[in-house]
Amino acid sequence: MHEYRALFADFDGWAYLNAARQGPLPTSALRALREAERQFANPAHLDEETRFTGADIVREKFARLIGASAASIAIGTGTGFGLGLAASTLSLGSGDEVLIGPNEYVSLPTAVLSAAKHRGFTVRRLDPHNPFFTADDVESALKPSTRTLMVSAVSYEHGYRADLEALGELCRTRGLTFVVDACQAAGSVPLNAPELGIDVLATGAYKWLLAPYGIGLAYLSERARQEMHSATPSYHSLLDFEWPRLNLRADASAFDVPQAAAPFHMWPLAASLDVVANATVGRIHEHANQLGDQLVERLPPGIAVASSLEPRHRSAIMVLELPSEEAAAHVNAALRGAKIQLTHRGRQ
Repeated sequence: MHEYRALFADFDGWAYLNAARQGPLPTSALRALREAERQFANPAHLDEETRFTGADIVREKFARLIGASAASIAIGTGTGFGLGLAASTLSLGSGDEVLIGPNEYVSLPTAVLSAAKHRGFTVRRLDPHNPFFTADDVESALKPSTRTLMVSAVSYEHGYRADLEALGELCRTRGLTFVVDACQAAGSVPLNAPELGIDVLATGAYKWLLAPYGIGLAYLSERARQEMHSATPSYHSLLDFEWPRLNLRADASAFDVPQAAAPFHMWPLAASLDVVANATVGRIHEHANQLGDQLVERLPPGIAVASSLEPRHRSAIMVLELPSEEAAAHVNAALRGAKIQLTHRGRQ
C-alpha cells in the first residue's frame, strides 16, 4: 500500500490515523475541486455537459464499489439522507416497530425517532449493554410487530463490524426491511449490498470515501424503491413535465436531493472513488487490520483493546481503553506532540 502515499498531499510529518472522523482528500480530488472552482469563477468556461454528468459518473463508480447498479444509487447530503428517506417513506405506520442496533450514532436514532413521532410506529433498540450483538440476538429480540431492522455496518463506538450476511438472511426469512448505516464501512470494509440483502444502505462520503463534507450516497433496492417516495423531487428527478402530469425517473435518481449532485461535490468524489477502487476495498481492509495487529502487539501495560479482534467482526477502527480519563488525555496530548493524530472520545 506504500505506493498510494504519493496520491496524497504532504502531511507535514503527521501520522494521520483519523479517517473514521474525516478522510484526507487525494490530490486528484483536490485538482477536480480546483477545476470546478475555476469554471464557476467565470461561468463562461462552465461546460454544461460536464456540469450535469458528474452525478451519473459518481453513481456508476459507487455502485461498482458496493456490487450494485447505478440505477439503484441516490445522491443526498449525508448519511442522514438515506436513513431519513427510509424512516420517512418506507411502509411503516401505527402498530409497526423498527428495531435499531445498540448505541447507534445519533444520525440513525434521530432519523427514525423523528419519523416515528409523525407516522405512529414505535422504535426499540437492542440491548445497549451488548455492543457485540449477533444475528441470534436480533432474532430473539424480534416481535410480531417488527417490520424493519436498522443497524450500522461498523459501529462508530467500538469499531464492531456487524454480521451483515447473517442479518440480511434473517431479514429475508422474516420479511423485514433491512436498512444499514454504512458511514464507517463504505470504502474500508468490503460490501456487496444486493448479495447481503440490504434494502437501503446510507453513507456519507467524507470518511473512508475520502471526499469533501456534505455528500450522501444511498443504495435503494428495487423493493425499497417501490415502497418509497421522494419528499424533495427536483427537475433532475424528472423524465419530463407537462402540467399537471409529473413523470419521475424510474431509478433511484428520482430520490436525489435538489442540487446535492453539484460539481463541487461530484467531481472530487469521482476522483476519490477512483483511488479507493484502484486500491480495492479488500486491500484497504486487510492493510488496516495489519496495522491494527502491529498496534496490539506493541501496546504497553494498562491499555486494553475495546474492539473485537474476531476476524469477521473487525473493521478499520481500533478502540483502546485506558485506566482513567486523565490517563487518556495525557496519552492523547503526548501523541499529538509527536504528530500522531487520532480521536480522544472519553468514556462512552
